[in-house]
Amino acid sequence: MARFRELGGTRVTVGSDAHRRDWLGWRLADAYDALRRAGFESVVFRRGGESVRVEIPAARGAAAAP
Repeated sequence: MARFRELGGTRVTVGSDAHRRDWLGWRLADAYDALRRAGFESVVFRRGGESVRVEIPAARGAAAAP
């Protein structure tokens, strides 16, 4: 992720390849943390033909901004 960012990458997405219902979202917070450390502030999803940019949630245990 860091190398992708260094090379100019701006759009990333995060997903789950869960094969069981109880695995859905497993380690998603870790993925967001890694993206944040690599310098990303948002992820991009597709909704129909549109790209939707969503801010990466605050780090676990981080205080919310006032």
